[in-house]
Parts: sequence; C-alpha cells; structure tokens
Amino acid sequence: MMNAVASGRWLTDERVTAVARISALAGIAMLAIWWLGGHGSVDPFGEPIGRDFTAFYNAGRVANAGHPASAYNPDVINASVRSVNGANYPMAWIYPPTFLFIASPLARLPYLLALLLWYVIGLVAIGLVLAAILPNRRAVMIALASPLTPMVLGGGQNAFLSAGLLGAGLLMLDRRPAVAGGIFGVLTYKPQLGIGIAPLLLIERNWRAIAAAIVTTAALIGLSAMIWGIDSWAAFPGGLANGRYWMEQGTSGFDKSASLFSVIRLWGGSIQFGYVVQAIGLVLGLFTIWRCAKADPAVRNASVCAAVGLSTPYFMDYDMATIGLGAVFLYALCARDGFRRYECSAIAFIWVAPWFSRAAAGNLLLPLGPPATLLLTWLVLARAGVTASPFRRSRAASAP
Repeated sequence: MMNAVASGRWLTDERVTAVARISALAGIAMLAIWWLGGHGSVDPFGEPIGRDFTAFYNAGRVANAGHPASAYNPDVINASVRSVNGANYPMAWIYPPTFLFIASPLARLPYLLALLLWYVIGLVAIGLVLAAILPNRRAVMIALASPLTPMVLGGGQNAFLSAGLLGAGLLMLDRRPAVAGGIFGVLTYKPQLGIGIAPLLLIERNWRAIAAAIVTTAALIGLSAMIWGIDSWAAFPGGLANGRYWMEQGTSGFDKSASLFSVIRLWGGSIQFGYVVQAIGLVLGLFTIWRCAKADPAVRNASVCAAVGLSTPYFMDYDMATIGLGAVFLYALCARDGFRRYECSAIAFIWVAPWFSRAAAGNLLLPLGPPATLLLTWLVLARAGVTASPFRRSRAASAP
C-alpha cells in the first residue's frame, strides 16, 4: 500500500480522468441546484445565489448611491442585501475601497447577470494562468474540474481572480518584473496575499517589481479616494475590525476556514493561542520563501502560495485556490522532470481535499485545508533541498 502511495503509480491516466469527470459533473449539479432550485436570486436554502458575492454587489450598490463609506456599516449593507435579494444573509464589507473598481461597475447590472459576469472574470483569470503553467489542455481541464471550482463559484468569491492575478505576477516576475509589480499592486485589494509577495521581492532585491507595485498601489488608492472620497478610506479600518471579530468568533464557521488560527479555534483553543500558532505559521512561511527564493522558479512560485496559506489567519476554504495554484506550479515541474516519491499522491490529495474539507471539519473536527498547506510546504522545501525526506529519492515518471 505504502509503495503504491509513494510511487504514485495508482494514479493512472484512466483513474485521474474518471475522477475529474465525476468531480466536474458533481460540481455542475451543485451549481444547477443553487441556480434552478430556488426563486429569483435566492437559492433553495433561502440564501442569495452566489452567497458572498452579495457583499461585493451591495457594497458597489451603496457606493453607486453616493454613500461608499456606509458600505462598512453592517446595518447598511445588510439592508441593501435584503432589498436586492429578499433574504436575510448577514454580511460585512471588509475590502479596501480599491475593490470598488470591480464592485461598482458590477452593481450597475441586474444581480444575476452581474454574478454570471463575475463567474466569467474569475474563470478566465485562473484559466489563462493554468494554461500558461500546465503542459497541455487536458491538464488544464483536470485542474478546473477540481472541487474548488463549485466551492468558489457557489460562494461567489474572488478566489479565482486573486489566484489568477497572483499566478500571473509570479509568471511575469523574471521576464517582466515591472509588469509583475503592477499586477501585485492591483492584488492589494486582498492585502493578506502581500505576506507572501513582499518578502520574496525583498529577498530577490527585485527593485523594479517593488517600485511598480508601490506606484500601482498608490495610484489606485489616490484614484479611489478621488472617486469615492477620503471618508471611504477612513471607514475601512472599521470594516477590518468587523472582519476580525467574525474571524475570531467563527461567525461563518471555523469548519469553513483553512487557516492555522481556525484549527485552534475549531478544537476549542483560545483566541490568544490561535494567534500564537498563526505566528509560528508566519515564521514558517517566511522561512519557506527565503529557502526557496533561489530554487527553480516553479518551486519558488509554489513556496509563495504555501506561505500565504501559512501566514494569514483570514484564509477561508475557498482561498485554497492559492494552495491549488502552488500545487499546479509543482505539478508542472514534476511533469517536466519526473515525480519524486510521494509527490504525485500529495498533489492528488491537495486537489481532492476541498470535496471533504467542510464535512470533515464540521463533523469530525478534522480540517483538511491546513494539512494540505503544510503538505505543499513540505514538498517545496524538499525540492529546495531543505528537508531530509523520502522525497529525495526520485523516479522518472510521466504525468498522470
């Protein structure tokens, strides 16, 4: 059994294709139930279709009405949710005003049309990056058949857009550092991703990318302040405070989070101890980037993805798209150079884990997101020659 897991030969082309097809069909069925089983913009469970997208849409709607700072008031945005969706779905707007560059135009469309366009934006972003990383179209389709796809689309989240921008920036970093920096500047709408990007740029002394990131960020902040006012930026810390409270108290459910902090809280640990463990994760993430910065670009890029998952306490299960991106970088390297022991099986676990993560965490207190992140970390450190592990024994193998 262990030899089969170590070699990865159990993952034949036929089995991988069959599981991907089943996953894709199950995902399509889930999305169909959400879209067709309800009424209007409310799904069969009485929640808005696209769920968390309603926060983006209604923040844009409030901003378009001339009150962007009010979007950070939970009472205001939840009143807007009830008005648009006709459902009680408590939300908090926690993104910086720069995200209104996306949310405001979407909010000018009817809700369901805006949601469909949001799907397209996310799928195109991640699809283009996967096509640039992976060796062939089949591999891209298998990656998109991941259980993450219905999770991200069903939740209406920005995980694919964020992972797509992160991947694009990492791919551009060596060839066009200024373009990469500009992409990273755009990505500051999700500041926690900077925990992985900024240390890498500093370690590599990539001053062109750093300068471009700073200029882009400053330009977006300045333009957003001109359009939506300084008051929107003054209200932003209040939105962060709301988000921090929800995270610490598990308002959305600790079983739906994939951070180290959430594991401690899920298991009954205190908030303080959760932050201690998260701080250890931050140190491990920085160490991983430092040790992988001079490795093969695919290993370096995967290390950034792993570090993001290790470093931030606000890392929901749909944000595992970032860990999936890291696994894609690593898979492309393995497809080129051959798989080492356990790598094939480990990447398969990262791919399939989202199907079971919420059920395992909610019913068995067994979260799968953090182990997937730690597994990716171990893989990249082994590739960088840091860990003494069975991964060092390599074999030439074709990609499944």
